[in-house]
Amino acid sequence: MADAPNTTAHTEKIHVEPHPSPSDAPSGPSKGELKRLAKQAEKDKKAAEKAAKQAELNAAKAAADVDYASQNYGPLPLNQSQERTGRERIKIDTLTTADVGKSVLFRARVQTLRAQGSKMVFLHLRQRLSSIQALVAQTPHTVSKQMVKWSGSIDSESIVLVEGVCQAPMEEVKSVTVGNVEVLIHKIHVIAGVDGGLPFSFEDASRPEEEYEKEDAKFNKVHLDTRLNSRVFDLRTPTNQAIFTLQAAVTRFFREYLETNHFLDIHSPKLQGAATESGASVFKVGYFKGNAFLAQSPQLAKQMAIAADFERVYEIGPVFRAENSFTHRHMTEFTGLDLEMTIEEHYHEVLELLDSMLIHIFKGLTTQYAKEIEVIQKQFPAEIFKFKEKTPRLGWKDGLAMLKEAGVEIGEFEDLSTEQEKLLGKLVYEKYDTDYYILDKFPTAVRPFYTMPDAADPNYSNSYDFFMRGEEILSGAQRIHDPAFLTKRMVECGVDPATMRGYLDAFKLGAPPHGGGGIGVTEAFKADKDPKKINLGVGAYRDENGKPYVLPSVKKAEEIMAAAMGDKEYLPITGDAGFTKAAAKLAYGADSAPIVDGRIAVTQSISGTGALRIGGAFLARHYPHSKTIYLPVPSWGNHTPIFRDSGLEVKGYRYFDKKTVGLDFNGLIEDLKNAPERSIVLLHACAHNPTGVDPTQEQWKQISDVVKASGYEKKLFPFFDMAYQGFASGSTLRDAFAVRYFVEQGHQVALSQSFAKNMGLYGERVGAFSLTTSSPEEKARVDSQLKIVIRPMYSNPPLHGARIAGTILNDTQLYAQWEAEVKGMADRIISMRDALYNKLTHDLNTPGEWGHIKSQIGMFSFTGLKPEQTKALAEKAHIYMTGDGRISMAGLNAHNIGYFAEGVSRSVKGDL
Repeated sequence: MADAPNTTAHTEKIHVEPHPSPSDAPSGPSKGELKRLAKQAEKDKKAAEKAAKQAELNAAKAAADVDYASQNYGPLPLNQSQERTGRERIKIDTLTTADVGKSVLFRARVQTLRAQGSKMVFLHLRQRLSSIQALVAQTPHTVSKQMVKWSGSIDSESIVLVEGVCQAPMEEVKSVTVGNVEVLIHKIHVIAGVDGGLPFSFEDASRPEEEYEKEDAKFNKVHLDTRLNSRVFDLRTPTNQAIFTLQAAVTRFFREYLETNHFLDIHSPKLQGAATESGASVFKVGYFKGNAFLAQSPQLAKQMAIAADFERVYEIGPVFRAENSFTHRHMTEFTGLDLEMTIEEHYHEVLELLDSMLIHIFKGLTTQYAKEIEVIQKQFPAEIFKFKEKTPRLGWKDGLAMLKEAGVEIGEFEDLSTEQEKLLGKLVYEKYDTDYYILDKFPTAVRPFYTMPDAADPNYSNSYDFFMRGEEILSGAQRIHDPAFLTKRMVECGVDPATMRGYLDAFKLGAPPHGGGGIGVTEAFKADKDPKKINLGVGAYRDENGKPYVLPSVKKAEEIMAAAMGDKEYLPITGDAGFTKAAAKLAYGADSAPIVDGRIAVTQSISGTGALRIGGAFLARHYPHSKTIYLPVPSWGNHTPIFRDSGLEVKGYRYFDKKTVGLDFNGLIEDLKNAPERSIVLLHACAHNPTGVDPTQEQWKQISDVVKASGYEKKLFPFFDMAYQGFASGSTLRDAFAVRYFVEQGHQVALSQSFAKNMGLYGERVGAFSLTTSSPEEKARVDSQLKIVIRPMYSNPPLHGARIAGTILNDTQLYAQWEAEVKGMADRIISMRDALYNKLTHDLNTPGEWGHIKSQIGMFSFTGLKPEQTKALAEKAHIYMTGDGRISMAGLNAHNIGYFAEGVSRSVKGDL
């Protein structure tokens, strides 16, 4: 029997673990683990949020980089004549609070702008007299940040096309004319930009004059020459806009009134074959092979029209008067408003029509142009003009009686001086409370020959003037219409009837009685009849009696020339060789190296002006370096146009210090050091014009060092203007110091010489231009080029004056006599300086420092007087000088210096 299995050995053992009790089960994650897990979860959540936010920012940035307003700003095409939308464009001055919320489109200039942060730009927009505030503010879907940034970069005075919505500002804007509305811009495009910087500040050009006079004034005054040099920009100012608007209004009202009264508009020629009136004060011009005259007045044409039965005529046109004057009432060209009419019974028909016409103009201006008048008043404050419905009409005798009652001594048949006219205006205002009046029945002796005398008393005439505030604005009269009587009056007045044949012929076929008048400056310049008058603006030497002075040496030279019986042939292009060589020796010295070596190219010129012009043209063509010339500030007024016309750019360097009334030497040196390399610098060799302030010899040496680059990296080219050699100090040697020192130091120089002052040859126009060269060969080349420059200018120089100067300079005895005479002239001027200084300081105790009167040199002196003081001297003391206070010392003498000093002292003290 088989063996039974061994169950113990072969049975698989199964181990069963006992079921754990609840107390034995695992406890789960620890608290630390749970914290860790929670932190991780929070971290993951923040990371997810950050990623979502970054994605949002990235999306926003991507959206922002897309300029959604790119079509709403930028420059417009140059040629905009591509389409016409017909949309209305508004005028700024029409906007009111009623337009708030209204969309507007308009064109304007950007006067100023300012950014406020990166999201907003304020603009001051201007249309002629009107202005408004506008703003460009970042707005979703309309105004992007790129548009705001671009708007803030628009140049002032650019012309822009603006589209936006009117809104009320937070508060009224005071800096604009329309201050209760502003424009929120949605679109802005530049129509025309600005190329380069502006010549001056628009705001400075619009300020009232008194703001410049304040002691704490911190802005720059824009002077007249600066305005005229940038006339287009200056005309944009509200004041000029208003002035031109009022001028247009005057002519409109003039025409409107006359056409209502059956006047015919005529147009007379302005080029005429003879003088319009008496032959004086006319511009003579070349007319093909003959001569013509610019019309002085439409007088002849008006009277011809009356003789032709036109009955009533008027003309608005240019009038030309060749009368040199510095008075504010006088112009050489102006627009005249003239009329002429037939008289039925009495010349007062004309006077009354003129009066009614002016009243019509006054009323029209005050009622229709109050805004423009207000604009002008802001910059030039003045009392409101007063006039009456019935204008006061004074007879000549009545006017004289008022003046005599006020203490004025005047003859019955003398014309009124400017001061007497002004005084009468004040007296009329006090009596009648009006700025406007008529003066009738002028003496026949003070009116033109064609004025009809009074029927009862021929000492008086049927003539009249109309006045505003003591200044004549209209002059007129009944005209003589009978040719025989007219001829008689011509002869009585010293007018040759043969010279006025065309005028007389107008009346020979019969002309009716007639009269008329003209608004403008028809009788503007009244000669000052005061016996004490002093003219210190004259640019020529005067002797002790105030008379022109012909040097005895000049008279002697002319005697020698007359005895020699020289010919009258043309001089060579470069002039009289005897004169030019002597002129060069006078300037450089006979022993000067360039003279000895034959290295000076010299040519005769038409005085100093011509020498400067030749030099400027030569340098503009042949100087291989900078074409800029630096002039001292101030300098002779003609320097700038001479060199500009020569083709050079003109700039300035500091010279005169107004505070010290002396040389601004530090400023001069600094500016010359800063001038670009190889620039040309103009130097007044002696007697600086117009200041009379010269450097000392030590200062000249320092100037030489700067110019020749001693210790500096550049070199300048010196051009000397020597118009007063010998006349400044009395010594030709001393006055030539600067020129000779520069040449000794190795400078190559250009030199302009004039013999107008030191020889009294003002009308002979004698001068010389010279250049020092490096060799005789270069001198020959320069001579050749100078001839090429001169030939088209004037071909050959004048002969007589050069022979006078050459005779004096080349005759030993005559030269010594001339030097003594020059010293005599200089000494007289120096003595006047001493006398004036003593009277102002010791005798009159005049406030201020007057040492500059003595330290300045030469003919001219800057007194330091202010414009209001020079004006008072002219109007109240009959002392005339330039407005900046420059005087010609030659105009003073022992007879008038006391009166002049007293006038100056009183003007400074304010009791003139």
